[in-house]
Formats: sequence, structure tokens, C-alpha cells
Amino acid sequence: MTVLGELPDGRVPVSVLTGFLGSGKTTLLKRLLKSPDMAGTAIVINEFGEIGIDDLLVTEIRDELLLLESGCICCQVMGDLVDALKNLVARREDGEIPYFSRILLETTGLADPAPVIKTLMDDPALGILVVPGVVVTTVDGVLGLSQLSAHPETTRQAVLADRFVITKPDLVPDGGLDPLVSRLRGLNPEARVFVSAFGDVPACDLLAPGVLQVEGREARDVLVEAEAFLASSDVPVHSEEVSTFSAEAERPVNFASLGRWLRETATDLGPRLLRVKGVVHAMRRDRPLVIQGVGGALYPIATLDAWPEGPRRTRLTVIVWQVAPVEVARMKSGLEQLLSEG
Repeated sequence: MTVLGELPDGRVPVSVLTGFLGSGKTTLLKRLLKSPDMAGTAIVINEFGEIGIDDLLVTEIRDELLLLESGCICCQVMGDLVDALKNLVARREDGEIPYFSRILLETTGLADPAPVIKTLMDDPALGILVVPGVVVTTVDGVLGLSQLSAHPETTRQAVLADRFVITKPDLVPDGGLDPLVSRLRGLNPEARVFVSAFGDVPACDLLAPGVLQVEGREARDVLVEAEAFLASSDVPVHSEEVSTFSAEAERPVNFASLGRWLRETATDLGPRLLRVKGVVHAMRRDRPLVIQGVGGALYPIATLDAWPEGPRRTRLTVIVWQVAPVEVARMKSGLEQLLSEG
């Protein structure tokens, strides 16, 4: 199956990798970047939070990353995205970075892909450089159904998908994914569905031309149809009462104390703890530890092979839902104090 690359007119396809918080986007991206089929692909990463984490989790595979920070890519940093894509193509033309024939944009878990695609089409200067590619949406096999009901972002990410990647099937009993697949097909019957543990999906299948490249269909028509469906279903743009806070520390951290804080926070908040992720410089550990948690569940601690270049420091981001601002401030203060104590 052919993977969409640079068009005859020189425009570069920009494919979008989206999916709700903790649904496995970075895991999928890490696996894709190991594939020979990803040769000639530039990667752009956006994160929702005050500090970047995902770049640390993928730079061990690929060095040429452009990280956009501080906000939701679909509404708060759209101008930065336009500039980033322009600069990326310009650096390619100047020979500053290796030549690439397509771009893969990993969005924040709270992104609506529709404004991203619309910007690729509507910005005059950008429109002569790039063209919309495909939309790949990861869906949590364990939490996907509840997230589709509770968080409108998941529905918006599903309606525009060319490909679904249902993650974490190893955590679901036989037949347990059937209701989720049925729900996704009801929202978007044209999208192809992959079920994959740990991102094991061929890049040539994921990035093959999708509905925006089908001959005879205009990308703008696809967007209009999607927006009409969402409007008729009364799907809001964003979940309400989502907050994020982050903390950093240069000195090594007492991991036992941090682990206790994480467990207590996960127990107290349960599903209101949408996401926790971070890289930790722990005492008496030479390699960085990776913290991951979704929906109140903490994952087993992982270890990266080595620290990237630069100072070794702990970086943690927490995203919560329906938590009072005063409680968010208390949690942030408590985490910062814990990290400062070393």
C-alpha cells in the first residue's frame, strides 16, 4: 500500500496523530519511528502543559523534533503551529535538516483535529507548502467507551479519523472491545480500525491516503460534513473544568516520597486524574524513570536507556478534571515542595 509522500507540486502532506489523554499516542509514535517506512518523515509534537515531556520520551529514537508547548494546539497555539510548519519546510530547503517528504503532527490529547486541518487549508502562505494528510486517532481500549461519553474531545477526534488504533487490548478480556468498536463505527463507518498493543501497526497502513485524498472529494467538504454531524449531535468543543499543573526539579528526587504522593493522588482523584506523566531523576539511579498514569490508574515504572543531552532533571505534568482551583493549587504546591526537598 502506497504511503502518501510529497505531492508533484512540491507540497508536503501533514498527517495528524490524535487521541485522548493517555490513549497511547506517544507509544505508537515511538514504534512508528523504528519503522523503515517512516524514512523521510518530520515529526512535530504538541503538549498540553507548562513543560514538555513527550519530547524526552521520543528523542532517544529521533533527534529532529519540534516541540510546541503551553496550550491546546487546536485553539491556543495555532499561530505557533503555522510558524513551526513554515520554519520546518524552510530549514529543509536550506539544508539545515535532512530532507523529508511528509510531516506527522502529534497533537495534545485535548485537541480537536478539525481546526488543525482547516488551518492547513486556509492559511495562504502555508497552503502553498503543505496539504492535509490523514488523521490517525488512538482510542484507549480500557477507557475508550467512558471517555466517549464524558469528554467531547474524543468524539471530535473520532469523527474525523481515517484510522482508529485501539490500544491496550492486552488489558481487555476476549470480546471486551466489541462495544467500543461498534461505537466507533457508528461515529465513523469509513475509518479503518486497527487493534494494537504497544503500537505495533505498519506505518504504510496508517499513513496511506485517507478520505481527504480520495479523488473527487474535497477536504473542505469532509470538514463541513463532520462539523454538521457534531453540531446536530450537540457535541461541545471541550471538556469543562480541565486543569493542568507541572513541576520540575534539578536535584535528584526521593522516589519513595514521590511514589507515595502519586499513589495518594491517584486514590483521591480516581478518574478525575486524567493524566500524569513525567521523567524522574531519582536518587541513586543513573537512568531516567518514566511515570505514566491514566484515569486514576498508575502504570508500572519504566526506565529509559539514557538521559538526553542537557541537565538531568525531574519533569512532571498532571492533568485533572472537575477539581476545584483551590485544590489544584494545593496539589501543585505540595508536589513542588516534595521535589524541592530532594
